[in-house]
Amino acid sequence: MYQLDRKFERRVAVLCATHKMFWLRIGNRVVPDQLSDEVNKNLVKLARVVANDHGWSTEDLVCQRAALWMDEGKIDEAMTIAIGEAFAEMDWEVDIEQFVLELVEPVRRHMMQEIAAKAIDRYKNGSKFGDLADLMTVCDNLGQPLADIEVRASELGEDTELLLEAAPISVRIPTGVSEIDAEFYGGLPLGTLTTILMDSKAGKTHMACFMSAVAAMHGENVGYLSLEVPTPVIHSRILAAIVGVPINDLQNPKIRAEAIRVWKDLRNRGKIGKIFVDTFPANSLDEKQVVGWFDQQEKAHEERIRFRVLDYGDIVASSKREDRESDYNRGKTVWVALANMAKREDAPNWVVTPTQSKRPESKPGQILPMLTRAAIADSAHKYRISDFLITGTPQPDMKAEQGYLWYIDADRYYGKTGTNVGVVPHERHLGRMADIAHLIG
Repeated sequence: MYQLDRKFERRVAVLCATHKMFWLRIGNRVVPDQLSDEVNKNLVKLARVVANDHGWSTEDLVCQRAALWMDEGKIDEAMTIAIGEAFAEMDWEVDIEQFVLELVEPVRRHMMQEIAAKAIDRYKNGSKFGDLADLMTVCDNLGQPLADIEVRASELGEDTELLLEAAPISVRIPTGVSEIDAEFYGGLPLGTLTTILMDSKAGKTHMACFMSAVAAMHGENVGYLSLEVPTPVIHSRILAAIVGVPINDLQNPKIRAEAIRVWKDLRNRGKIGKIFVDTFPANSLDEKQVVGWFDQQEKAHEERIRFRVLDYGDIVASSKREDRESDYNRGKTVWVALANMAKREDAPNWVVTPTQSKRPESKPGQILPMLTRAAIADSAHKYRISDFLITGTPQPDMKAEQGYLWYIDADRYYGKTGTNVGVVPHERHLGRMADIAHLIG
């Protein structure tokens, strides 16, 4: 055991889970089992798992992963609550240098004991000592400012295989709204859950179809599960967005045939991914059946489907009996299942789902106020569990003649909490929520 003071140990655990420089300098070397408090142990364990995916952790990412662990039975609800309360205690000034200075000695002592034990074991087994020298260097440099640490730079070719094997996947897909994608540094990372918040009849399905079209145009296979809008409508909106013809013109047999011909030509030349669409009645599937549908489509079509759209999560039933009288709890159950599907370690996916907002308070003739995360109708879990929240508010009214006022919340990845992207004109008649000429080659 490190034998740390109780209050100091708690603050160390919280810093591991929230402070980038503390994590990189010494936090990543803190061994959870050397802490005495169970909450602190789990905090550092969660920080390690999150850091493996993102480089370091944040409070939101740790709370999100804790919710997933609770759903998987790795921790109980009491521990999840205790972890949240640990963050709530963060009302103190952080002197990183002092924390690092006090922590170096116990962490270094434990590292030296581990190195000595490994050296003895290898001596007995006749094994080589090579990597122990590197561990000793790390031990010597423990806690130093990063700029002062002398480390060997990686060499392309010699170190590439090892680095890429351990590197987090950073493939991105644009949303298609370039102003949003600029805030996301190019698009949505693979392995993330994105929630689209919009008012009823304001364009939730239009946005979901548009993002599906953009994903397909980037070569991704798309699975689109609708629980409200009929399958033919989804087909027409996605086809129009890709080909660039008005949705209503697809009622004309000649235009429809030409649009399908263009689609098939793109597909045959490998310029576009496949899109699989199906519709079920609202509340006819629970969260396990929803996830099962996407997995079953992969088996049925023998295709990997990484871009997965559920339209929409609010009308998915819960498999848990106790959730059936509570939209708040049902939202948590459904969104945790979607997040788990996105974050599979062996097969990560992009998962996108719209959700219903509260009706904005405005009088006739007034400009609609911008939707924020506070407008989520029934369950704050939807925001807390999602990696990205995108809200779209028609401007100046529901006709959206000026376009959509976009707002993003991406603090789990980029620290962008409540960013007003601005009003962006749409081409909704073409199935497009923005001009995508820049994406068409």
